Amino acid sequence: MQIRHRDSSGKTLRLPRICWRLVSTLAGATAVAAGLAALLGSACSRDNAKPATATPAVSVKVVRVEPRPLEDALDITGSLVSSVAVEVKTEFAGRLVAMRKQEGDRVGRGELLAQLDDTGARLSVAQARASLDVAQAALDRARVGEQAARIEGERSENLSRSGGITQRDYQAAQVATHDTRAQVKLAEAQVEQVRQALAIAEKHLRDCRILAPIAGEVERKLANPGGWVDGNTVLYRLVDNQRLELQTFVASADLARLERGQKVRFTVATYGDEDFGATVLSIGAGVDPQSRSAPVRAAVPNPARKLKAGMFVKGRIVTGVKPSGLVVPLEAVWHRTGQPPHVFVLEQNRARRREVKLGSEASAAIEIVSGLKAGDVVVAEQNLEVADGVRVTPRP
Repeated sequence: MQIRHRDSSGKTLRLPRICWRLVSTLAGATAVAAGLAALLGSACSRDNAKPATATPAVSVKVVRVEPRPLEDALDITGSLVSSVAVEVKTEFAGRLVAMRKQEGDRVGRGELLAQLDDTGARLSVAQARASLDVAQAALDRARVGEQAARIEGERSENLSRSGGITQRDYQAAQVATHDTRAQVKLAEAQVEQVRQALAIAEKHLRDCRILAPIAGEVERKLANPGGWVDGNTVLYRLVDNQRLELQTFVASADLARLERGQKVRFTVATYGDEDFGATVLSIGAGVDPQSRSAPVRAAVPNPARKLKAGMFVKGRIVTGVKPSGLVVPLEAVWHRTGQPPHVFVLEQNRARRREVKLGSEASAAIEIVSGLKAGDVVVAEQNLEVADGVRVTPRP
């Protein structure tokens, strides 16, 4: 059996019944598919019609770039040393009976630091004083003899004029006078000799007391009581931390920028970002052939004794002042491996990446040689949410 069907062009098609059933089935499936597509399209259209959720702006700290005078400076590192450092030593060998100061103690000039056993020294002083008494007695006796000989000599002189004494007796009287005078001189010399021996013994006794030669602080204690020490043994090392010096080395290429009297500012790790000052004292007359650098010394006032000899310092020697320059905080500059340094500038509430060329570094800030202009507002902190084009909300 065949079924007639007219197509869109008006032609009549004769199809077997089984073919017609197949065509009808396919047509129904196509209609269902078209309906599903229409439903899905409608749903998607409704979803697309909903407004997208906006990404919130990132709150960032900002700073406005303004020109200001800039210091031209030379970065340095170095260490602090005491301009006055003294090793306290023994004058002679002996047993150490006391060490009165410990490391870190302050001492005054002439203050007692240590004590050696002075028993032998005291006995030597007593012996020298006794010898002085003996020598003084001998001198007194010699002077008595001299006086008697002088009187006898004057009598023989008068008798010689009147012929009342023989020539032999006269000469004997004159010899006796000269002899007693010599005896007095010898006794005087012996007294002086014993006095010098007494002075040495007394000095030896005083040297048993080791005194501070300067006012300062005990940097090191190098001996303990009870031990035997030889002569010239170091007991203490004293430093005067009120008078410190900063010692550093400067490359020969930068020496032309330096001169005496220039100001130095530096920090030490102990006190964080606290600034300390110094003044250039001297610039080395020669350059080391290996390092191609010269030593530079700067005087460091330290009235409060906060700084200590041996501290490592990081600072800058101020060699001049630029009339104006642009400076941003160190935190504003990004340094990424393989990329030039850059900052983020605010433009219409969005962060824009801008490459910059850096100049000299100051305390917590750095000079921008190129890439920024006066009036630019830059992000002054490191924030991983900030990228080129990200919306930001500035805060001071």
